[in-house]
Amino acid sequence: MISDLTLQIRLQNMKSEDAFIVTLPTSIANNASVKDMLNRVFRVTEENKYVIKSCLDIHTNPDLLDIYDVLVQIFADNKAGRCSLKFLSPDHTEIHPNDPVYTTADGIFSMVLEQRYTPLDYAVRTGTWEDRNTLIEWLQEYALLYFINVEDELPNRLINLDTCSKFIDVVNRLHGKGMVDVSNPPNTFSLSNKGQCEINDVLDHMQAQLSQYNIFEDVLYDKDTNEVEFGTGRGANLIIQTLETERLDAVSLIFLKIMSETSPKDLNIDWRNAIQDEEFFEELIAPIADHDRIDECLINQVIETGVSYMIQTEKEFSEMEMIHKAQTFDETVIK
Repeated sequence: MISDLTLQIRLQNMKSEDAFIVTLPTSIANNASVKDMLNRVFRVTEENKYVIKSCLDIHTNPDLLDIYDVLVQIFADNKAGRCSLKFLSPDHTEIHPNDPVYTTADGIFSMVLEQRYTPLDYAVRTGTWEDRNTLIEWLQEYALLYFINVEDELPNRLINLDTCSKFIDVVNRLHGKGMVDVSNPPNTFSLSNKGQCEINDVLDHMQAQLSQYNIFEDVLYDKDTNEVEFGTGRGANLIIQTLETERLDAVSLIFLKIMSETSPKDLNIDWRNAIQDEEFFEELIAPIADHDRIDECLINQVIETGVSYMIQTEKEFSEMEMIHKAQTFDETVIK
């Protein structure tokens, strides 16, 4: 039987002295696998968080409360599929979730937590994509259309068929859809009229949709008063959580937004090689999985407040515009 177990967790690259430390109640520590114990400690309920926080020695380290909240969110992200977790012992031996909890002689169970965001898997899990391959093909095709569109001099360069076979596959898929023209020699290409219209249309659609939600890029929420403020410069960027809550295609919208704000020169990449690499897209759409969030029970209230704020702001703007037009008319009549 385990009693007075002290759990010590630190994130990768975190100093040992900054680790999260808590001495667990017997009810949580007893007869538990690593997975069971962690689920009990970092379960996202107010009752559970209250129990664990009451066990923290905040007199010795006041930061433990904040560290605990960070860890709770990490485990929630893992449960939602936004990230993967790997558990290691201090000597970097892997700890498997179903392993029993082993402690040192003084009752300490110490582990290092490696977190890796998995936006592609999360996008497939929560979006409309049939599978990971379907999503990657879509990302490749629209990345190619965009890069050709913004880099006029690149499409006419010869492609090395040996090193860019996956790239050629993307070109051929788009050629089959009539969006890319392939010229002689066969390893040169350019946007077709259809391809040009397609990339323009999806970018215009993205900008039109996101413009309705820009207000949620800066949200300051006060849990004590339930007050919501927008545009303070001190708030959280909740636009992705808002898009997800509104059941919009956050993956496509955010991907196209990121693409429209960047270029191969900004990324310092050879884009023809980059779009062959899944890791490129993992990094590019990382915000899909790694973004600001508030409690699920609060986001609807924030959205309702934001919509009311936008309606009121638009009404005030219209009234000011009418007053300005009336003043201009009066001045014209007087003259």
